[in-house]
Amino acid sequence: MTSLETDAFELKRMMRQEAHEKAYEIQVMGQRMFEKEKEKIVQEGVESLNTEFDKKLMNLTMNLNIERSTKINQTRILRMTERNKCIEKVKEETKEQLLKTIVNPTNYMYKNAIKNLIIQGMIKLLEPELFLKCRKEDQDLVKSLLPECEQEFKDIMAKEASESDLTYSTQLKLVETEYLTNEEGGECGGIILFTPNRKIVCLNTLKSRLELCFEELLPHIRKLLFPKKKEGTR
Repeated sequence: MTSLETDAFELKRMMRQEAHEKAYEIQVMGQRMFEKEKEKIVQEGVESLNTEFDKKLMNLTMNLNIERSTKINQTRILRMTERNKCIEKVKEETKEQLLKTIVNPTNYMYKNAIKNLIIQGMIKLLEPELFLKCRKEDQDLVKSLLPECEQEFKDIMAKEASESDLTYSTQLKLVETEYLTNEEGGECGGIILFTPNRKIVCLNTLKSRLELCFEELLPHIRKLLFPKKKEGTR
């Protein structure tokens, strides 16, 4: 073999070797790129799944919280409704008891109640002249109480204003052509006082006082009717 042939053979061998090395290098680089791309795709898929899972979990948690909150509110509203019904029942029973035991023109307790309601109205309004309206069956009673109420009011105000020169007196007149209606709270008795022009009115019926009493004592009434359970009790 000549020197030229030997050089040609060696060159071919070197080229073939270099080609194999390049091919292997390309194969390795391709495999690395494939693995890297595959890892990227897998990671993106995992992140997407995690994001979707977190979103679904968040929605589920939110829906469960909303459902729980709704049920709690519904239970609370139902409990409040039932408690209010119970309180209204107690109020109605109190009114019925009032009608049975006190609201009678011949009852001395009712007589004192009417007198006190009139005087309280006079003190509240402090007008020189007041008209009164009451139930038809109470007219004789109220008419008989007017002079006494006028005098007691005068005595009370004189005592309260003892250090001043002011004097107070009020003339009371019963309206005999009009009667206290149930719509005005007259079913339980009482009176309405008003000025001659009817611009100033004082509603002083037993029903209105009962409503006021219940309103002021409502926290105590609730405490009596619905005591809080102690811890550890069912």
